[in-house]
Amino acid sequence: MKNITVHNYNINANLKKEITICHISDCHLTEYDEFSTKEEIDFANQQTLHWQKMRHSFATGYKESFGGDATIPACVHLDNLLKVSEKSDCLVFTGDMFDYMSGANIRALEGRINKLKKPFIYVCGNHEIPSQFPDDLSISVIKQELQIVDLGEVIIVGFDNSKREITPSLFKRIKQLQKGGKKLIIAMHVPIVVEGNTLHQQTSEYFKFNYPNCPQINLDFVNFIKESKNIIALLCGHLHFSNNVDISQHTRQFVASQGVAGHINVYNLK
Repeated sequence: MKNITVHNYNINANLKKEITICHISDCHLTEYDEFSTKEEIDFANQQTLHWQKMRHSFATGYKESFGGDATIPACVHLDNLLKVSEKSDCLVFTGDMFDYMSGANIRALEGRINKLKKPFIYVCGNHEIPSQFPDDLSISVIKQELQIVDLGEVIIVGFDNSKREITPSLFKRIKQLQKGGKKLIIAMHVPIVVEGNTLHQQTSEYFKFNYPNCPQINLDFVNFIKESKNIIALLCGHLHFSNNVDISQHTRQFVASQGVAGHINVYNLK
């Protein structure tokens, strides 16, 4: 599809039936609609111009595509990404689907998600505020401590680590899930930095879950991921460039590049 970059990955999970998962992150929608005030419209236009520059800056800095014409609206990229995902078994959003909390952004995203005919995970990014999502919307799942999609042989779990933290109760629930014997995929916004992954290491602490002097529980969680034989993948965003690395011999971390520039990850599990 024109102006869309699809990153395809094969994951060997020893499954009886193949599963396809699509992964979108960091679309940074800056929408306004007929219900928006003049101030909201002005701010939306301001942020749209900002992200036209930012997506081009990230893309050129990391030698990636910025979606053809840098003036293509983020919502157009998102619509095309959703078309790419139509034949998948599950869709994973790893945060910052819009740039700031507003009624127009929520309405734009909710309208698109309501049309999905598949299960989805939507974890919070640092640009989203779970408490400001109305309770009666499908995307209010972002308020849940842990989201779970059971695909039979594989379970996808998603949680909010946008503040670069994990609670003891959440950690305990994930430990219990992985004891069930099924393959697990974890979705979260901020990725783990792995020794030897120089590109990620060169970013600031803002882009790292296990940053220097982070809480001990963050390090415990990383060690848990490394030691688990059932966790096959971590799906993350936040970096605005594609970055994939082995965490252990059992687990690989996949970071989706910026949806605002038309990027999507597609995982074929076999």
